[in-house]
Parts: sequence; C-alpha cells; structure tokens
Amino acid sequence: MLDRLREDVVLLGITEREIRRALGYDRSPRAPAKHYDPATGKKWSSRGARPTWLADERIEDCAIDAPQPQPWWPGDERGA
Repeated sequence: MLDRLREDVVLLGITEREIRRALGYDRSPRAPAKHYDPATGKKWSSRGARPTWLADERIEDCAIDAPQPQPWWPGDERGA
C-alpha cells in the first residue's frame, strides 16, 4: 500500500505541505506575499489597500518570484 502511495505522490507531484494539510496537521496559510520592499522587508499579498511603501513604485519592480513546490517523500533526495 505504501509503495503504491509513494508512486502516486511522485506521479502527481504532491508536496509534503499538501499531505500535511490533507491530514489536518497544518492550516492553510494566509495569502502568500506577492510584493516585497527590499528597504524594510515588508511584504504585501495584493489584498486590501496598496501599502504606502509601494505607492511610488512600479508594482512589477517589487514582485516576488514564488518558488515552485518540490515533490516530497521520506528518504527521497530530490525534496525535503
């Protein structure tokens, strides 16, 4: 059964985070930050009013490139 589950995890690209959420161990996070102020470290998710630190900036210049989730399985060297 575990071998079949492992094959499905790899085939479907399921991440550790997705498994933990499905089992109820982790809560869904807030909306991820999409913009970042390098001067202060503040982040904004593009929800709500535009922050003052982003008022005079081009929104594209402050965009965060989101990392892609990596497949995960215990003992798998490709992801952890």
